[in-house]
Formats: sequence, structure tokens, C-alpha cells
Amino acid sequence: MKKYILDTNIVINDPALLKQWSPRCQIYLPSFVLREVNNFGKRSKANTQAAEEIHKLIEDALSRGFIRFAYIDPKQFDRPAPGLFRTRRITTNDYLLAHFTLEFSRIKEGKNVTMVTDDVALYNYARSLGMNTLNLREFHSELAHFKTVSLDEVGARAAAGGYWLLRALAPVAAGALLALAGGLFINYFGLISALLGGGAMVALIAALAIMLLFIRSRWRLSYSILQVLLGLFVLYEGLGDVIDASAPALLVTLLAGLFLIMTGLDNLGKRAKGTFLEKYRAFIFKD
Repeated sequence: MKKYILDTNIVINDPALLKQWSPRCQIYLPSFVLREVNNFGKRSKANTQAAEEIHKLIEDALSRGFIRFAYIDPKQFDRPAPGLFRTRRITTNDYLLAHFTLEFSRIKEGKNVTMVTDDVALYNYARSLGMNTLNLREFHSELAHFKTVSLDEVGARAAAGGYWLLRALAPVAAGALLALAGGLFINYFGLISALLGGGAMVALIAALAIMLLFIRSRWRLSYSILQVLLGLFVLYEGLGDVIDASAPALLVTLLAGLFLIMTGLDNLGKRAKGTFLEKYRAFIFKD
């Protein structure tokens, strides 16, 4: 992963960079950036608004893990040579940023660490130290080789992913709850009937029918699969190990199970119309 350490002027000149994300790079901001952005905001009213927007972008990018702060301790570096600031036309922060990047590149073996600045004096000074250095235009050109996306797009994709996951899990959960309710209803029919009475039982069955209708209207595919599984369950529980076609109750169970399976397959076929299952559907449905 490539690592870029941005000078404050890059953040001010192109704050939109803070909204670009790629898994192939990591952005670092020096710890003095916030102070310099504040100083920039004090120059005019327009700058104040721009500085506030930059702060919001930094906070958002930090919370998402796209950028990191690089704490720079002035005490960890040697004092600059006399006259360096005057001859190189750099500031104290420029000196600290250059030598921090140099030390950071040594720790990381220098292969993937680059300083980005639009300050010509700092750019030339960093190059004189043998560091990888880019200006804003060169940085944009290098980012073009990466597949970057907007942080807003990342958030939208995450929200969309959560929405589709919820849509996928909702019918499964509804079917599981319905199956559990149906199993309890069948096993304890006599007890429930005795406790609730005839009127309450009718209301309960009506509520179950409304729930089934809701699932069918919202998640027809899940409803059709539920129908087929319920039909198989009815056949399994009703037929048992011994088949006696002369028993009326057994015949009713057989017909009920087959009806559920047939209507489930019918709903499945209608739901599959216009999807990748269309060619398999054509073997049975001729409409």
C-alpha cells in the first residue's frame, strides 16, 4: 500500500481529495494541519467558510479510516543548520514535515512513502534529501492509476448493501417465524382452542391469513418456496409410514399437500418470469 503525506496547501487547494478513497493507498496528515487550516480561515470570511468545510471533510475521512494523523514532535529532529530557512526559503513546519517524511520513509524502507506539496521551496528541499515528492498535479496523475471512489459513494454502497441484506433476510425471518407459529398452532391446537374459544380462534386464523397475504405481496419468491416446503411438510406428517388410500382423512391430507406444492410452484414460475430462470420456467409454463 502506498502512503502519502500531504502538506497543508494540498488540503486547502484541493479539499475534494479528502473524499477520495482507494484500498491501495493511505493518506497521512501532519498534526499541525488543523492549526494551519485555522490560520487560513482567519484571513477572510470566505476563507472561514472554506476552513470549516475542510474540518468537516477531515473529520469524516478520519472517522472512515481513510486518512490518519501523523504526530510530528519537533524535539525528535536535529536543529536545522544556520541559514537553512533563509537559503531554502522554507518554514519551520516545512522543515519538520520534510524530515518526518524522511524518517518515516526509512522506517518503511522508502518504497511506498511520498510527500505531496504545492510549495515549490519545500518540494525542492525534499527532493534534495532524496525523498519521493509530488506536487498536486503529479499526485492527481498518480491517483488516476488507482481505482478510487468517493467516500459518499462508499457510504451509499454500504447503505445499499445493508438494505439488500435486510431485504434478503426479512422474508427468511418472516418464514421462520411463520413456520414456528404454524408448528405451535398445530401441536397445541386443542389447548389453544380451549383457552381462546371459537371467536378468538377465528381471529387468529384470519391474522395468519393476512400475514401470508402480506408475505405473498412483498416477497413472492419466498412465499412460493414456503408453500412448497409447507406442502412437503403436510405430506410427510400426514402420510406417515403407512399409506392407506381408502382413509378419507389421508386422502384429504394428500390433496392438501399436493395443492400447496402446485400453487407454490405456480407462484415460483410467475416470480421467475423475466429473470435468469426464464429458460427453465419455459419447460412448464407456456404463457
